[in-house]
Amino acid sequence: MAILESVRKKAFAQSFTLLANLEGFRAKAYRNSVKEPWTVGYGFTTLASGAPVTQDTTMTKQYADSFLTYQMQGRLGNILGCIVEKQHPNLTANMLTALVSLHHNIGPTQFRTSTVVRDINLGLYPEAAKAFLLWHRGNEENDLLPRREREMKLFLTPDSK
Repeated sequence: MAILESVRKKAFAQSFTLLANLEGFRAKAYRNSVKEPWTVGYGFTTLASGAPVTQDTTMTKQYADSFLTYQMQGRLGNILGCIVEKQHPNLTANMLTALVSLHHNIGPTQFRTSTVVRDINLGLYPEAAKAFLLWHRGNEENDLLPRREREMKLFLTPDSK
């Protein structure tokens, strides 16, 4: 059984808004700390060309919006590819939105092997929600616990009708 297209569309729209708010838009490249890669737009470390962001990289909001939209299409596909198909019908738009946010932040490799995905595939949704909190450590200046708590709460919130 595939996930309903209406759920996917709702999650896509919600994810764009959530990521834009969580990441914030920055036109000029920045680093969260000296050890982290250069970042621009909505937390992008690479450009559409695949080139890494450098200290001289700039980005318009229009480009960032388009690139975020493009990335989210891939993220949703990657997320659903990690989750066993029998669990797809159980996923809500809020669950997918929370998963897109986590995926955007930790990347596809870490997402695929995460306890969050493992617990979803076992049908253990409350445990999957708690597992978001395992990914709270950023760096000294950027603790991700508030973000993970927000994602966990969203994952557990039923979709509005």
